[in-house]
Amino acid sequence: MLDLYNAIIAEKEVHSIRQVVGEDGRLRTTSGTGEATIEAVQLLDEAGSETDILKTGEDATLQINARIHQDIPELVVGYMIKDRLGQPIFGTNSFHLDQVLKDLKAGENLSFRFRFDARFGEGNYSVAVSLHQRDTHVGHNYQWQDLACTFSVANTSHPRFVGVAHIPPTLEIVR
Repeated sequence: MLDLYNAIIAEKEVHSIRQVVGEDGRLRTTSGTGEATIEAVQLLDEAGSETDILKTGEDATLQINARIHQDIPELVVGYMIKDRLGQPIFGTNSFHLDQVLKDLKAGENLSFRFRFDARFGEGNYSVAVSLHQRDTHVGHNYQWQDLACTFSVANTSHPRFVGVAHIPPTLEIVR
């Protein structure tokens, strides 16, 4: 429901909002003007292979392929990782990374690769992705896609811990 609310407030201009039940029974929300669209989203493991399972601490890449349908003055691409309850645990975009693209032409195909260290706890996660202008998708949303991909995390090599973030501690015992 929160994704539908975000789609509604994201744009005051003419745009579409679609909700579709996927093969897994989950409701996916997509919204935007359609001037640029997300063509594919893939999660890649440290070997560069597509995966839906990561190990805690593994180097991972989120690849987002986009197509420009109309000339646009600016493009920002972003993503948000959510826990199994739909709570955001991390998100960023190319605006915050100082990599905004300008003056894109209709027909261009682009591929974006966000690399990160998957310091997540064991569990199930989803990724929402967006194409927009400025710092958030609320200003001018070309496309927002919730549940663009889902993945699980398994802790295979670290001491057990609870929570969604792996923050390795050091321990000092003083007597």
